Amino acid sequence: MTPTLGRQTGEDRDEAGEAGMIWQAAQTVAAFNLVCTGTYTSGQFMGRTEERRPAAIVFRVDLDSGRWCSGDCTTTASIQRVSETQIVFRQRGDIMHSQSGDMTDEGTIVNRENGELLDRERYWLGNQMRYRMITGTCERAPFSGFPARRF
Repeated sequence: MTPTLGRQTGEDRDEAGEAGMIWQAAQTVAAFNLVCTGTYTSGQFMGRTEERRPAAIVFRVDLDSGRWCSGDCTTTASIQRVSETQIVFRQRGDIMHSQSGDMTDEGTIVNRENGELLDRERYWLGNQMRYRMITGTCERAPFSGFPARRF
């Protein structure tokens, strides 16, 4: 049935409402929190683990804007890469420290299919290669927003 100009039929309102719900659902899918729990470990790289304890971290994610933050979320950062199977928040390798000349690499990656988290950093401390890492599982939660922009 073709509606007359300026008037909506009940069928048109149903279709418009359905389209709106689909649009809302799409928006909800793109912005969410990830509540992750697991284990924090640190120590000498390829050596003895010196610390192991429970860990929890919350990521706020907006795939449409390509932004994320974690913890107290005072600032956001750009998501480095999103694929069907992973969200790569950050991944950098072989970064030379500007003052000491030490090398480091780091990354924060969540598997979109099973929720596995890997948040790691390897770095030099004196003449020892060290690491800190959080491994765990993330669950989706409602989006709690980003900090307001100043300008």
